[in-house]
Amino acid sequence: MADEYELKQVKVRLKLSEAEPLYSTEQITTPDKAAEVMAQALAQLDREYCCVVNLDGANHPINFNVVSIGDIDKAQVPIQNVFKSAILSNAASIMLFHNHPSGSTSASRDDIEVTKRLIEAGKIMNIPVLDHIIVAGGTADHFSFRNSNPDMFTVREEAEYSVREPQAKLDPDSSPPKAGDSFTIYQLKDDESLRYIRFEGLDRIKKEGNTVDKDNYNIVYEAPMKPGTTLDDLYFQFNMQRPLDFRGHSMSVSDVVVLHQGEEDKAFYVDRFGFTELPDFLREREAEHDIDTIGSLTEKKEELKKNISSEKEKMYAAMEEDGGPSDRTDRLQSHINRLEDELAGVTESLQTLLDEQEFLAFADEAAYKLGDRYISIQRTDEGYDYSIFDEAYHLLDGGVYDNPDVSIGEVLQEITDELKQPIYDEAKDTYSHSAVQGNIRQSDMPVSVDYAELMEKTEEAGLKEIDVVKSAQEVVEDFRSKTEQMFHTEDVDGMRPSDIEEAVRNQVQQVIEDYGLDARIDDVIVSGSRCRGIENKDSDLDVVVSFVGTEREDDFFNLLHDEKMYFGSVELDINPISTEQTGTLAEYLSGVEAYLSEKAAVHTQEKVIQFPEAEKPEQIVTFTVAESSEFHSFGELHEGIPNLQDAIKIYEKICEESKLNAIPALGINLHTVGTPEYEDVQWDFLSGGRLDLNGLMFLPEMSQNAEVMEALHELADTYTDIRIEGRFPEETEQGTFGPWVQKLEELTEQLESTHDRAAVALAIEIDDFAFQVDRNEYIEFVGSREKNVSDLVQYIETGETEGVVDYLKDLIRENDNPETVAQAKEYLKKIDEYKPLAKVEELVEQNYNMIDDRINNLPPDPEEKKEPAPQKTMRIEEHKKVRKRVSMKAKIEEKKAIIAQNGGAPEQDKKPPHREV
Repeated sequence: MADEYELKQVKVRLKLSEAEPLYSTEQITTPDKAAEVMAQALAQLDREYCCVVNLDGANHPINFNVVSIGDIDKAQVPIQNVFKSAILSNAASIMLFHNHPSGSTSASRDDIEVTKRLIEAGKIMNIPVLDHIIVAGGTADHFSFRNSNPDMFTVREEAEYSVREPQAKLDPDSSPPKAGDSFTIYQLKDDESLRYIRFEGLDRIKKEGNTVDKDNYNIVYEAPMKPGTTLDDLYFQFNMQRPLDFRGHSMSVSDVVVLHQGEEDKAFYVDRFGFTELPDFLREREAEHDIDTIGSLTEKKEELKKNISSEKEKMYAAMEEDGGPSDRTDRLQSHINRLEDELAGVTESLQTLLDEQEFLAFADEAAYKLGDRYISIQRTDEGYDYSIFDEAYHLLDGGVYDNPDVSIGEVLQEITDELKQPIYDEAKDTYSHSAVQGNIRQSDMPVSVDYAELMEKTEEAGLKEIDVVKSAQEVVEDFRSKTEQMFHTEDVDGMRPSDIEEAVRNQVQQVIEDYGLDARIDDVIVSGSRCRGIENKDSDLDVVVSFVGTEREDDFFNLLHDEKMYFGSVELDINPISTEQTGTLAEYLSGVEAYLSEKAAVHTQEKVIQFPEAEKPEQIVTFTVAESSEFHSFGELHEGIPNLQDAIKIYEKICEESKLNAIPALGINLHTVGTPEYEDVQWDFLSGGRLDLNGLMFLPEMSQNAEVMEALHELADTYTDIRIEGRFPEETEQGTFGPWVQKLEELTEQLESTHDRAAVALAIEIDDFAFQVDRNEYIEFVGSREKNVSDLVQYIETGETEGVVDYLKDLIRENDNPETVAQAKEYLKKIDEYKPLAKVEELVEQNYNMIDDRINNLPPDPEEKKEPAPQKTMRIEEHKKVRKRVSMKAKIEEKKAIIAQNGGAPEQDKKPPHREV
């Protein structure tokens, strides 16, 4: 077996050092293949080992590294150590392994949390995590996170994780939930001001003087809970088997879970390690809902009366013992006063409810708000009509209660109970809420609102909705009408758009039925460039399918494109959209129409569209000081320092007082407002007696931020004796290329003396375009702008432009800036239209070629039509003798000689000397 294995272990210190080869270099294509690499070795260990396997671009193992060694049931996983060996090994991706000596393959809460953090870090470093595998001690059985939850390895913008087949089972053998037992999940609101506490541990929040305030949270999920369910069970479920109706991000640090068991509610903070109880989180909620019925208010009122009577007896007895008023009797009197105030409040609340109940017993109409829903009830001869509206006053549902003997209050209670009852799917063992139920919670109580005002608002919303529907229909009909007029049928077997739409509708309906999808086709319409007749010969045939249902657009799209479909020679591209995800069909087509109008203008007028410059997002610059530049987690770490001077003071203090054998560092952190904190750009610029500016080459966000550059210049001025590695951007441009303006004038004059002027102008334009698109890349790969321009002139003149064309095509395909793409297309067009000089020289002796705007043929005899045939023949012969044919090659050489004599330009084209403006 040893001959087959070549995978080497590496021990990371300051550089890679190889150990003995241990494992196979066979390509890893599945989790089972991955387990074969490490499972046997890890299964025999008596402590927890965490290892990382570094892979190349083809998923061949490069080496592995032991990240940490723990005890029999736990091992810490420092994220920086995981990626250290990957960076030093030039790994394209990594896989994580760790063992459970106990023999279990179950993923713990810590295992899930570490995996999530690794995936996030891998995205930032562009070293994706392919899998995390747990190996059971003794048996070598294994658990693959990718097998269990493949979509967990697709990192969303908000670091969300989901699964393809959501489930809600916690314990398939447990009994149904007890009545009243439930749980609620709270997650922080999407507010930029909360980014400093989002995903932070409770200790750090308290240390910085922040609190876990219920007002900062939204309820994202609420459901019944089975007996025996633990907080760890919920953590596993909402990371690995999320319920179908769950719309929050995966359960993470800073979330709050509330358990409602029996009469007791407890709140728990999802902390860095485990859960921490929050006794004060629900105090307000309990106070609001302790007294919510007439019965409980009545009981409370009687209890207060008894307490007041008892306290008065105690006070009278105290007065007799003390011989009159005393401190003790004063305290008892104060307590009695508080009880009487409380009794007055309870009595008032009770009377309000009683008055309302009396009103409802005889009222003919009433309106309420329950959670985010409005309810209206009207008495009829047969019973009651009711309607349910959303917060925008749109009608969602309604019905009839055909029992005239009940009161409005009883009807309201029945409607409320139905709206609060979650829908249970026995097959999937999941609870969900319908669109009518919205976000109503068990704790919500109906609040009375003005009936007439509600009816007025719902009527107004209904009229607007009718107008919107009419307007939307007009948008779709107008779009379809234009398509019928402008559509070209030649490439699609003569089919009209209506024929194509009907065929696509049938095809999509067949896919829905074959896969049992929850989708209903609303409309089908041809879109894209072909619907306005401005397509290219290789353009797809775009068709939009508007549908209603719970299917995700991406999943639906993938099913519709399992195989390629064609109309004639044109490939079909079906784009499913739903109102919940993309918007209405009318809204979508309005955007398409605007885009096609711009494209049509370019198509017909042959000019570049000028796009407005996108507004730059706001950026926040802060400073970091670390006692250890290599591992920030060692020693002191100061983050979020608002100004450079404070950071310098902390840095110098650490340099003087640190007893850690490490090199302190001062860095800059750049946060873009509206993005997650883990996407911040950070670089340690000052450490070990040097100012490292090399990072600016690869961090355009830093080099283009004026505040960052000002801070770096200030550091250079403050520490004049340190070594500066790299250059500032303005020095790089001047030092490597210029001053370019002056050089460009000299270069242009030099090139135009020996080359075609049009080729020189086009070469300069393309060179400047490439420089502006990505300066850092240009600086890294182009040695000299003068040489680059000269080479481009040669390529353009000789027609050897394959490399330039490939570069421009790559830009068009990969760049998301419309202005850049349009400019690249314009240069492709100019290159295609340019007639290289080399091609002209090849056309020697061809009569149909031209030079100096003169056709190279014999001129017609002006008098040959007036003369008799014999004389005409003789004159033509004379012309042939007098005017010999001159070869085109000779003409070109003569032309070059004239240009050389005129200083590089024909006499009529020669320009006056250039002057600075």
